[in-house]
Amino acid sequence: MMVTIRRIGSGEAGLLARLLNRDGTLRRELGFPPDTGITPGEFEKKIRDWETVQDSVCYCILENEKPVGMISLSHIDLKRARARAGYWIGSRYRNRGICSAAFRLIMDVARGIGLASLSATVAAGNGASRAIWEREGARGELKADGKMSYTLDLMRNGTSMKDEAASGMKHHRSG
Repeated sequence: MMVTIRRIGSGEAGLLARLLNRDGTLRRELGFPPDTGITPGEFEKKIRDWETVQDSVCYCILENEKPVGMISLSHIDLKRARARAGYWIGSRYRNRGICSAAFRLIMDVARGIGLASLSATVAAGNGASRAIWEREGARGELKADGKMSYTLDLMRNGTSMKDEAASGMKHHRSG
């Protein structure tokens, strides 16, 4: 399995829109109305608008060059050297280590732009997502709303690019 991440362009937007339109489980989780679809153009516009509003950058997660999900850095604050990380993956691609590999890749992207920490809020019942953060050494705190708040120190924790190269994972930047 070769996992890569690549900035979302028109081609990736079309394939991710198709994935969203066909994956009922993912649509429910992301809050999409059940009887609606999204065109590639609409998806790409939503991504670009979201990147602008949220000071973010979005990447397509690819398994063997096939788009299977999305991962992003958002609320990027270069002055404070921190950002939030978020991701989603098609339901049929889960529990195969793909999202974990993509997370390690986005950690290196974050380090590459000078970030020292990443954070996220994860539903307490989302064991798979919690495990990704915890495996990388993130500190978790249960909030009053029942969600977990994670902070990952990129200078102390997480996988290095050297470790990823040894395991055959890499990331591509384009666009």
